[in-house]
Amino acid sequence: SFAQRAHSLALDIPWRSHTPELLAELERITLDCGGRVDLAKDSALSADGFTAMYPDCDRFIAVLQRLDPAGRFQSDQARRLGLRTYAP
Repeated sequence: SFAQRAHSLALDIPWRSHTPELLAELERITLDCGGRVDLAKDSALSADGFTAMYPDCDRFIAVLQRLDPAGRFQSDQARRLGLRTYAP
């Protein structure tokens, strides 16, 4: 059945003044359809969208904290998604 198949869609969207609204709408549609954003290709997913799409993210965050309690290894994406907090 359709529900048992994995599908992928990649979009290259030019940055314009309305792009943030468009990306927020695409995120909402993805959530409504039970989809997920591929984190390896992500540049705009919200922290709320991330936690909704990846409900086990707390387990991953716990592993990050255990392996890197000082927060030395982090990225802009990890901070944007709430995986890591900035520690100067």
